[in-house]
Amino acid sequence: MRKIKLQLFVALGACVVVGVCTGWWAHSFTLGDRATATKVTSPTVKERVVKEEFIPAQQLRIIGGLTDPAAAIDVASIDVWGDAIVFQSTYQRSSPFNGITANVYASGDHTAIELGGQWISLYNTGFSIPGRQGGRGLLFQQWIHTKGIPQGSPKHFDADDVLPNEDLRLRHPKGWLFASIGLTANGDPGIAFADRSGAVRMMWVQKSHFGPEWWNVGMWDASGKLRLDLELKPGEVPNLVMFPDDTGQQYFLDSKLSALRELENQAQGALFWMPKVTLTPTTPLRLLDLRGRALWQAPAGVKF
Repeated sequence: MRKIKLQLFVALGACVVVGVCTGWWAHSFTLGDRATATKVTSPTVKERVVKEEFIPAQQLRIIGGLTDPAAAIDVASIDVWGDAIVFQSTYQRSSPFNGITANVYASGDHTAIELGGQWISLYNTGFSIPGRQGGRGLLFQQWIHTKGIPQGSPKHFDADDVLPNEDLRLRHPKGWLFASIGLTANGDPGIAFADRSGAVRMMWVQKSHFGPEWWNVGMWDASGKLRLDLELKPGEVPNLVMFPDDTGQQYFLDSKLSALRELENQAQGALFWMPKVTLTPTTPLRLLDLRGRALWQAPAGVKF
């Protein structure tokens, strides 16, 4: 059973809860105090410096394990092209690629994720799910706003909110900072992907604090509310829950992908049409460019 944490969201306050910007926290992400990520300008304290890399059009690799890139395990990739960032997370040792694909668009009008041939698109008004072969066609669900519950701040939350220990920012050829890389408050390595406005729209984390290591993917709308959360745990099929309302209630897709149902137990979120995760997360994680140059590595001494 996943540990569900409920916290109050206070803009620029102590605990920033990116799960749902209404103040409710759900599923698996655990964040820290945003103040830990604030750049200090006091003359008696050294200001934290975050590196920045310009990334020409190319594919970046995220590898884990051995220091020899040829022997390490490919965990994920980032394609830097056009007006979208294409992220792929591998979860099986197979060829051709077997994993999940997510698109983060510079415009910020929507994001999309592909799960075993099934696409889910998240817009700022709701999400759409094309019907599977033999299914009912397109499911469109508007976000449900609950009376009396704030609908989120118009100010987007940025990388400092999800990665208080930020190390590196990646700049797109067209100018926008599309990714931030570093550690969560728990010391888990992660990558936050942003649109052109700087709003975080997706985050990928290699988790380690609750049992064996596994991967977590979250996607947010433009106001900073968590709308989709995916778990990739070795030995299990991918598990997905969605948050269409403002209360933090978790929902799952029914077997026909034709409706959302309130989640009663975590097993209901299992994506029955996808194979089990067979790839086991390894460390250290490193980000390599097209020439094999290491752009980032999880700091030594961090407990994964």
